[in-house]
Amino acid sequence: MSHIVPGSGFAPFAAGAIDRTLPELLDAAADRWPDSPALNFFQTPGVRLTFGDLRVRSSRLALALRAFGVGRGTPVAVVLPNLPAFPLTWLAIARLGAVMVPINPSFTPDELRFVIDDVSIEHVIAEPAIAPKLTAGGLGATTHLFPVDTLTEICSATGDEALLGILQEPWPEVHPDDIVGIHYTSGTTGFPKGCALTHRSWVVPATVLAGALPRWPRRMLSDAPWFYLDAPMELALALIVGAEQYVAQKVSLSQFTGWLADLEIDYCELWEALADKTYDAEAERRLRERDLPLMASTFGLPGDRQAGLEERLNAVVREMYGMTEVGLATLVPFEDNSLVGSGSCGRAAPYRETRIVDPETGQESPPDAVGELWIRGPGLIVEYFNRPEVNAECFQPGGWFKTGDLARRDRFGNHFIAGRLKDMIRRSHENIAASEVEAALASHGAVAEAGVIGVPDALRGEEVKAFVVLVDGVDPTDGTAAEVLDHAALHLAPFKVPRYVEFLDALPLTPSGKVAKRLLRDREQSARGYDRTRMES
Repeated sequence: MSHIVPGSGFAPFAAGAIDRTLPELLDAAADRWPDSPALNFFQTPGVRLTFGDLRVRSSRLALALRAFGVGRGTPVAVVLPNLPAFPLTWLAIARLGAVMVPINPSFTPDELRFVIDDVSIEHVIAEPAIAPKLTAGGLGATTHLFPVDTLTEICSATGDEALLGILQEPWPEVHPDDIVGIHYTSGTTGFPKGCALTHRSWVVPATVLAGALPRWPRRMLSDAPWFYLDAPMELALALIVGAEQYVAQKVSLSQFTGWLADLEIDYCELWEALADKTYDAEAERRLRERDLPLMASTFGLPGDRQAGLEERLNAVVREMYGMTEVGLATLVPFEDNSLVGSGSCGRAAPYRETRIVDPETGQESPPDAVGELWIRGPGLIVEYFNRPEVNAECFQPGGWFKTGDLARRDRFGNHFIAGRLKDMIRRSHENIAASEVEAALASHGAVAEAGVIGVPDALRGEEVKAFVVLVDGVDPTDGTAAEVLDHAALHLAPFKVPRYVEFLDALPLTPSGKVAKRLLRDREQSARGYDRTRMES
């Protein structure tokens, strides 16, 4: 039995609201607000694009990409930090019916090679500085590398003549359920898997959020990397409501509240770490003096810190639940104060149904019983690219997707996340598969076995800790820890490299011979202090 809460406080939606593509959202916004600011890279003076600019420049880029053979279904890797070229490329690829494959620029050559091989990439958009890593990562001689400087030049032309030509251009027909992106994320097991997402994967959550907000924002702050879903979804929201999206170069907790105050931001996603510490008391004072409160979303904020954060920032903070595979799945209505401090991530969002399923029996759990959270609805992941065995496990009859997260749902339909079935670490909003880190550690000649878990961290939520068994005869006190971590850094992005290492004579095992992660976590929890080597980041 699926679960939808009627009359749950969410705004009604117009017919066909989620039947639009990204190019249709862009064209509608450019028609309605051609001269209104849309994207503001506020840390780079003068980089501010209107909705009209977005349409013209991204369309010019689409023409250039098409000349190099990019067309319907063509995968294009985008290896960029938060630069204007990133959203322009995303919109250009969507216009062509092609497929964006965003890649974290901090990936090592090994990680780059994995993605390039997995999707058979032939077109890459990157900064020149990334070229050596791409070459080391196996970028083929036939692959075309577009330097970002070239893209900037292509996109720069504006004016009535350019606009007229673009509006008359016969673009490919694009459907809301066409795949527009393959986003790599650490899944339930093993190495990163490509989540095949459609236009609806962004249009649905953006539409839902537009309907859930008590007022449409005028200025939104985006500091998350564009190679994740947050910033592109916020751009889709901006296209729906006509807001200006202020884009930071990177996350900065020390500057965040100052940005909120200086830029007069009225909607953003808040980092949990802001609840633990005041980084800018003067900025918080100015926020409290504002007439209208800040509207903010959080994902995983401890309930006991929510009310204090709302008071400090003069904000309406609402907890939500989402993931790459399902988008925005549950949320607390902004007008509902009853759940503040409860730890609930809300009710099933519009266009989403939820189930809580007993992992042992496969039967739906009764109210308040903990089970695995299943989701279904339009705009979910289509498949894990090239992973038929994982698809068979995660996709269930009737369109249900198994999230791998444990949750309970009360009799009012409110959801509470209770843990994870999957062996994952959540570090500063980065998903890290423990098995991937273990494989990198085990490839060092001095390592016999490795077991990796997440340990609590006040700033980042979790940190990566490795329990390592060395081969016979290797002394852990002679610099081996630093050597092993340096080796891991050659194969893993910096955020995946363990911060803590503890050496054991043997790892605890389950009856089936697997590493008993529960016992490692119990050991960690009972320890009064870490017997560890620390790698400073």
